Amino acid sequence: PMTGTASAATCAAGWSPTAVYTGGTTASHGGRNWQAKWWTQGETPSTTGSGVWADQGSCTGGSGGGDGGTTGCDHPAW
Repeated sequence: PMTGTASAATCAAGWSPTAVYTGGTTASHGGRNWQAKWWTQGETPSTTGSGVWADQGSCTGGSGGGDGGTTGCDHPAW
């Protein structure tokens, strides 16, 4: 039998609606880590909507919590 308790992962940097996330980038939101499947900006991490975010499970601690995120990006301002 397995013993012990699985612990939650450490939260990634918090999701920000103004940050740009590319495929593979992880952000935390609502006590869970989320991984972007492709380029996104302004789409709240969830399992509904466009499907751009993959739920990576619950998290604790770290710098996450809903603000912050990756803010630097060399993309054109179209």
